Amino acid sequence: MSENSKKVAQVLLEIGAVKLSVKNPFQYASGRVGPIYCDNRLILSNVPARETILEIMADQAKSFETDHPYEVVAGVATAGIPHGSFLAYLLTKPMIYIRSSPKGHGLKKLIEGELTPGANVLVVEDLVNSGKSSLKAIKTIAEQGGNPVGLQCIVNYQLSGVEEMFGKENCPIISATDFDSIVAVAASSGRVEAGEVLLLKDWHANPENWNAS
Repeated sequence: MSENSKKVAQVLLEIGAVKLSVKNPFQYASGRVGPIYCDNRLILSNVPARETILEIMADQAKSFETDHPYEVVAGVATAGIPHGSFLAYLLTKPMIYIRSSPKGHGLKKLIEGELTPGANVLVVEDLVNSGKSSLKAIKTIAEQGGNPVGLQCIVNYQLSGVEEMFGKENCPIISATDFDSIVAVAASSGRVEAGEVLLLKDWHANPENWNAS
């Protein structure tokens, strides 16, 4: 894990955007439970945290562009839109966003903004968990004539099979921080105890069947 990854993890833990709780796990939209919860919308309200994280993301995106040139930044609705907007501004790139479903009136678009056919696109999400919503956005871009060349997120939970899933779409993941960095920083700062670290790693190894008890 890089120093920047640990730095972002520290910032997220400090502002409460990432919470760890093995004793009282969180219920996810899928119905499963887990010991980590991420609310990156809190970054928007904290200017120092926002500036730190976005500067790191912009540097990552510039480095990524060397091998994977892109012309446009795409935010994934809804949580990826503000972060994608800030990033596009820092990178001086055009920006679009991808809806989860077509707009119910007007032109009924899935993609808002101008996507030039054949344009290389850097997709921006706040969080990659199972990766299903991100994968849907990537496929939407491809179906609309774009070429998604990478997925950039703030937090990647690094769950098994997710990176391989995006690899099949030729769309690698880059993240500002990840599960390993978050757990390491939380442990070193005393936010979680050694036994809790083991339970966190148990969840990470088998999130579908995890039970804190």
